[in-house]
Amino acid sequence: MHDDYELCVITEMETVFANTHGRISAFDTAAGTFYNIGKLLRDVSISFGHNLDGLLIISTLPKGVRAWDRLLTEAFEQGWAPTSARFTETGWVTWRHTSAPDKRIHMAVLDRLDQERTPLFQLTASAQTITDRLLAYQKINGALWRMTPGVSGCLGIRAVRWNGLDPAAGREPHWRWDNAPETLHGLGYPIWQRDPAPAERHGLIYGFDIRAQYLAAMSNARLGWGKPTHQHQPAFDPERAGYWRINAWQCNPAAPAIIDLKKIDKWGTTWVTTPAMIYFAELDIHPQIIESWTTATSSQILKPWAAGLRNALNTPTPGEVVPTEAIKRTYAETIGMFTVEGGSIYRPDWRDTIVDLARINFYRKIDKAHKVLGVWPVGIYHDTVYYPGHEDDLDAITSALGGIDERIGKFRYTGQQTAAKFLGTRDGVPR
Repeated sequence: MHDDYELCVITEMETVFANTHGRISAFDTAAGTFYNIGKLLRDVSISFGHNLDGLLIISTLPKGVRAWDRLLTEAFEQGWAPTSARFTETGWVTWRHTSAPDKRIHMAVLDRLDQERTPLFQLTASAQTITDRLLAYQKINGALWRMTPGVSGCLGIRAVRWNGLDPAAGREPHWRWDNAPETLHGLGYPIWQRDPAPAERHGLIYGFDIRAQYLAAMSNARLGWGKPTHQHQPAFDPERAGYWRINAWQCNPAAPAIIDLKKIDKWGTTWVTTPAMIYFAELDIHPQIIESWTTATSSQILKPWAAGLRNALNTPTPGEVVPTEAIKRTYAETIGMFTVEGGSIYRPDWRDTIVDLARINFYRKIDKAHKVLGVWPVGIYHDTVYYPGHEDDLDAITSALGGIDERIGKFRYTGQQTAAKFLGTRDGVPR
């Protein structure tokens, strides 16, 4: 099976077959290759052998006014049927063989793809270059590229071995929480600001952001292994991952606010995830719990997968075979894909737990800085924090934040601006 190919890239000039075990064959593209897609699917499928999933990338389709109809006709003649009709929107289509439904070929057509949605390679690149990018990406992500960074990331997560992380040996996580209550939510991305003190209005504003903080959170977050279940007035258990509905009014003891006021309902309650509850306990805040949707066990499910992306960002290969942008968008868009019904992973609780853990870890760093500086930032926007100061304050603020470090999860200095300019834009958003 290791000799069977897993992917095929065909341009007008070159055809390349390859698999992730190192076998590669390249030759000139034969005349008439694109004339009959049904026969092309048949021939490529034979090369894929025992692999149930194969990736086929071709440069173009047969030309014609009704190219999609022609494509379907030719495919049906060879026993292939599409799983959806979204090809005209995305440039991707998955074919299943009628005699072997588990046999699939995921096909992309380069001249129908959107370059913005395909940061891994240039759509005009050679077949060999595209193949090299696909194989290098697979080593990082755990699965070959498919459609978008987020789709590819979810496939990579499911492909990675769990290495004993399963609380119940021999089982995989519950990948899809279908029919999850739509009312559940977490703290969300941090967006906060305060009015500067009069003395701060005439100084400078220093900006710092955290490198890849959501990737760090994906690696460290303890996520629910099974399907969340509902409980009424439970005691808090940090091992149970998921959502807790709490009395919110006692949970914002100081700036910056932990809970956004707009997320508190008319009864004074809100939903938060387990990382927020752990943070409250660190602050000696113990809110009343009304109900919960949590899992019996939790684990750092994404850690093995996230490690591959972290290593690639921290130690890029010579020549950067896989663009940094493709790696960054893989983890960023994968978080969002957890909330898309119909995807290979549908766990909105995972998404909210990851976002909340990133936010809470961000706040922990700010809390430490406050103990040193005696001042809160004037603004927070997602992974960026803004501190007031004067020309000689940069070193003190940097030290209070733990120093400048290019490692993942650490602060980087992004620059300074006058307080007057900051007050006029608030990170580009007019007040």
